[in-house]
Amino acid sequence: AEYMGKQMKEKNRDAVYSIGNSKHICCSCILGRDKGIFIFALSVLFAFPITLFFTVIIHLESSLAKIIFSVTTGVSFVLASTMYLWASCSDPGILPRITAVQQYSEEETKQTVDTIGGDRITLTLKICETCHIVRPARSFHCSSCGCCIEDHDHHCGWMNNCIAKRNRKAFVLFLAVAVLGLINNISACLYRMVEANNYWTYMAMGFFVAMSLMFCCNPFSLCITQVVLISSGLT
Repeated sequence: AEYMGKQMKEKNRDAVYSIGNSKHICCSCILGRDKGIFIFALSVLFAFPITLFFTVIIHLESSLAKIIFSVTTGVSFVLASTMYLWASCSDPGILPRITAVQQYSEEETKQTVDTIGGDRITLTLKICETCHIVRPARSFHCSSCGCCIEDHDHHCGWMNNCIAKRNRKAFVLFLAVAVLGLINNISACLYRMVEANNYWTYMAMGFFVAMSLMFCCNPFSLCITQVVLISSGLT
């Protein structure tokens, strides 16, 4: 299928859409080459709510607490899974490539962009030696994906995909929901500790709280970083 925006059509003649090292699944869904990491990440995503439900929630004495934590755990799991699949299986912003080496004029390698301060500057764009296209500003050739990505932020191994123009919002939403889900896990464990009031429950819940805190640090810091970058108009 051909994919050419107006700007790309002007700068990159005869460009054809290609997903590089990824594989087409269905519709517009793609899957990166590191399938093992993708499956492992999904397994971890499933493991936390299932473990929480069968080791903590079903043992709560309060019926109201059972209902509340069951609903919050279920909702956070569904949202996190949806955002994860959206970010990892969608096109992050793959640019069309050209199979043959092209000669570009000086005018074709220029792009005018707006700065954060509101000024307009003209940039000299790079030509990708692999895709044979003029790369727009903020674009980058990802060796893992095997193609140039528009508004590239970084390649995320856990997502098995690049985080860029078209899936960055889903990535940030996933991080936010993941943090809220882990906070929900910690809250349920602390409630169980207060309710049970015995040594072995303290030990088991303490371990689960420690695991949740450990997994919470990375997505929390990433989420804050992404929010700051997006609000500043940076990648």
